Amino acid sequence: MMAQTWLAQCSRCLRLRGNALARIIWIVSVLLAIVHFVMTFPSVFTLSQHVCSHFCDLTPQYLQELQAIGLSSTFYAIYILIFTGAFTLLYVAMGAVIFIRTWKQAPDVVKPMALLSSLVLVSVGLTFPFARFLPILHAEIPLWSPLTFYVFSFSEGLFFLFCYLFPDGSFAPRWMVVPLSLLVIFFTGYNFVLTWPDISVLGLNVQIVTLLFRAGLSIVGTCALLCAIGSQIYKYTHFSTASERQQVRWVVVGLITICVLLAAGQSLNWLIPNVWTYLLLLTTLLLSFLCVPLAIGIAILRYHLWAIEGLVNRALVYGMLTAAVIGIYVLLVGGLGNLLHLPGNPLLSLVATGVVALLAHPLRLQIQKWLNRLLYGERDDPYLLLSRMGLHIEATLASQQVLPTIVATVAQSLKLPYVAIHTAGAPGGLLEAVYGTPGPNLVRFPLMYQGQRIGDFVLAPRSSEGALTPADERLLTDLMRQIGIGVHVLLVNRELQRSRERLVMAREEERRRLRRDLHDDVAPTLASFSQRIDIVNLLVEQKPQQAIAQLKALQDQVKAVISELRRVVYALRPPVLDELGLVSAIREHIIPAHQGAKLAIRLEVPEGLPQLSAAIEVAAFHIIQEALTNVVRHACAQHCLIRLTLQEQMLYLDILDDGQGVPTTYRRGVGLHSMCERAEELGECARLCHCRQGERRFLHVYRY
Repeated sequence: MMAQTWLAQCSRCLRLRGNALARIIWIVSVLLAIVHFVMTFPSVFTLSQHVCSHFCDLTPQYLQELQAIGLSSTFYAIYILIFTGAFTLLYVAMGAVIFIRTWKQAPDVVKPMALLSSLVLVSVGLTFPFARFLPILHAEIPLWSPLTFYVFSFSEGLFFLFCYLFPDGSFAPRWMVVPLSLLVIFFTGYNFVLTWPDISVLGLNVQIVTLLFRAGLSIVGTCALLCAIGSQIYKYTHFSTASERQQVRWVVVGLITICVLLAAGQSLNWLIPNVWTYLLLLTTLLLSFLCVPLAIGIAILRYHLWAIEGLVNRALVYGMLTAAVIGIYVLLVGGLGNLLHLPGNPLLSLVATGVVALLAHPLRLQIQKWLNRLLYGERDDPYLLLSRMGLHIEATLASQQVLPTIVATVAQSLKLPYVAIHTAGAPGGLLEAVYGTPGPNLVRFPLMYQGQRIGDFVLAPRSSEGALTPADERLLTDLMRQIGIGVHVLLVNRELQRSRERLVMAREEERRRLRRDLHDDVAPTLASFSQRIDIVNLLVEQKPQQAIAQLKALQDQVKAVISELRRVVYALRPPVLDELGLVSAIREHIIPAHQGAKLAIRLEVPEGLPQLSAAIEVAAFHIIQEALTNVVRHACAQHCLIRLTLQEQMLYLDILDDGQGVPTTYRRGVGLHSMCERAEELGECARLCHCRQGERRFLHVYRY
């Protein structure tokens, strides 16, 4: 036990020292990159306008094509500066935010990949835009050649290392270290030749060596990038967890976008070599590499990458806003200045500043809205969500697809991994519709209708949050009212269908009973009548006395058949209802049959009782019969009141008695079950109410 504790302490100590060393390396490397950036940046604008035949942005052919349409090299430099600034800003901002978040974490929980990613973003953001100027940086700043060599080699190697190690910090498969090593060797040699062009390599011309390295680097770089994508796909399919797969997906999409855009831009520049295709190539190159910080930011915010998502949302918003503002300002000042031949005009700068000031707030709102929709779905636009859900429900042909449509719409619109609807029934509810796979921390929202809980809306929060935000809860609470109505309508339709099925079954059962009664009882008796009549015909002349006896017996049998037929008919509907009506039938038949010396029964009926339907009359007649039977058998009551009242097109039937109360262990018997069934057949309600001690109440409600 002590040995295990000692090993754990040693492991934690080594981890702390390793994290401290990693932070020191991060700070030193970033400081060197910043120093190089500060020393190099003033020359960028000049270098962008530098015209030469080899290893330059602006060749004499490109300059002539620009001047042919009235543009100068200044416009070219401003255009390059816009995208270079946006690239650097977004990379450095994202890397700095990730480092700040890891710095605030405890040293023993810092993720090494988070530190590596932040270092890659900052170093690449400070060096990559200047890679095109490596051949002429030596002539401009000769004293900084060693620093240039280190910074460029380090940042380029780190970028590809990140592509292989993301997100768990391992090579998969292990031989992926081979293409990365070859790429690092080519990068180092290429940067060495570009940084110190005065040094001859094996007596060869520097330009020839540079061209050889550039050709080899293109081949090896393309293969290494494809291997990095293959490595990520291999991790995705073999080792990654569900959360890591979501994180890897965005980065892989970013890398594939880089490959596709870079190949398209390079192919177009080879096919049509002019200044416009070259500008398109540079623009495509810079924009495609912006996919990497955006993919990392989305993976952090939406899929909880490295658990550092706190500041990343604001960093993405304000980084993109700053890049857009700088781009608009530079375009207005530089582009309009060249087109109108007013370079450096202060009025143009004032106009550009005013336009940027007017656009800053709407731009921020639009960027924030776009980012929130990408991360959280349509949470901030509930009207759109309700409208979409309504359209989907209207387009649903079968009622069975309504609930699946609702859960799918909510899950897709709010970016939720799991949504389900349970209706009340069995413990935990009956699963009616589901979308996605359940995870931990499931949240339940009750589905209510007219104060009654009819089910639950179950969902899993986004994996990047672990819990619902207050904005999500407010939106879902409002949605539950609409979804509750939809679930209620579906349950009512389902109950209506079951009622129709029960009606059909009851009708068929009644037909079967009538057929059985008529076939088994009445038909054989009538058949025997025919035989006995034949016998009477034979005896009437020869033995009249026996014929008379047979006729008397036949008469008794006819009376029995008539009684049986009356029993069958009375079972369908008590005839007293047709003869006297419901109220008189209660007074003259039901009450006398149950009233005795110990029980006084009183009937209260409102004046002007309207004509009730046949179904309600039959149900009320039988319910009163059964209720009085219960009072006589079980209540030991002295008084009983039968009361009919009318209220808002509803008929209330009350049977009250002052007998024994209902015990707490009461279970519904056959009689009460029969009464409830008769009420429910009409779609209304029936219940036994517990009133004061020693009093019971049967309440039935009908719509007449």
